[in-house]
Amino acid sequence: MKITDHKLSEGIALTFRVPEGNIKHPLIILCHGFLRYQECSAPLLANAFTEAGFATITFDYRGFGESDGERGRLVPAIADRRYYFSYQLGRKAGMY
Repeated sequence: MKITDHKLSEGIALTFRVPEGNIKHPLIILCHGFLRYQECSAPLLANAFTEAGFATITFDYRGFGESDGERGRLVPAIADRRYYFSYQLGRKAGMY
């Protein structure tokens, strides 16, 4: 499994996991609960899905975990979820 950390221009921190091999994999986006961050439980689920053949992305909402932004604000977190899903829908078929 290949694991890479990224930070989008909006300050959103994310972790991308891809199974080994040179084939395309379907993508699962895992969102943490409010008032939490991606390292709380997402790695366990993301690793299990990746081992089962899926690419996975976990991310911290703005103001949570490793993401930039005012701490603990829920409204930006909802906007982040919308932004990130829209971003992925604009990519080719969600395959990595």
